[in-house]
Amino acid sequence: MKNLGTQRTRWVWSSFLTCLMIVTVSICPAAFAQPVQGGTLDPTTIPKYETPLVIPPVMLKSTASPAPAADYDIAVRQFQQQVLPGGIWGSSFPNPKGGAPLGPFPATKIWSYGRAEDPRPDSSGIAGGALGVAPAPNSSFNYPAFTVENTTGVTTKVRWINGLVDDVPGSPTLGNYLPHLFAVDQTMHWANPPQANCTMGNPNRTDCETAIAAPYTGPVPLVTHVHGAHVQSHSDGYPEAWWLPAANNIPAGYALK
Repeated sequence: MKNLGTQRTRWVWSSFLTCLMIVTVSICPAAFAQPVQGGTLDPTTIPKYETPLVIPPVMLKSTASPAPAADYDIAVRQFQQQVLPGGIWGSSFPNPKGGAPLGPFPATKIWSYGRAEDPRPDSSGIAGGALGVAPAPNSSFNYPAFTVENTTGVTTKVRWINGLVDDVPGSPTLGNYLPHLFAVDQTMHWANPPQANCTMGNPNRTDCETAIAAPYTGPVPLVTHVHGAHVQSHSDGYPEAWWLPAANNIPAGYALK
């Protein structure tokens, strides 16, 4: 583990730090709180111990890596997964507060990892499953993400890909960047791809606090950090070593990394 005494504040500023599964840090003050589209669920009504604990299987190596070759091309994408009871885990449940039965609960929009060459998850071939929803046998995209296994002393090469772009076939915004799932406070030390309005020395830089009070809505900077990896510092997911997705609509003047 690194010296957290000097890095703790840097870990906190980025809500884009990921650890082979997406972990989003809420850094937004109450002023940025906004209603969730579609409403929220009462957590006391969600049946417990209904969804099986998934033991992540082994991530298969990539078979079509572009040069320079890597053992794995692993991307983070946005997709739906049946996290709450419902779908393939069941359909309806008694309401603990009375009234009509609950469920089936809808799938949850998430970010997580899988092999870049794999298609969008499709569990429609499973009873209760749906098109475009994980867990699915046709795709390794899943939360929690699959496990990378290697042999001690043998180098493993991984290409991490920021795939947070619209990849839904037929979408009018196909190839455009996806916005963050939560509001991001730009007045804290963060990635700052716009390279403007910094309050830390040079106003036109990345990785700083800014004077912009509005939440950030641009392309998502990504940093991948793998727990348990034996790597050199440049490959360890340093929080300021972020990069943007290869989207069609990155605003002019934005830093890409």
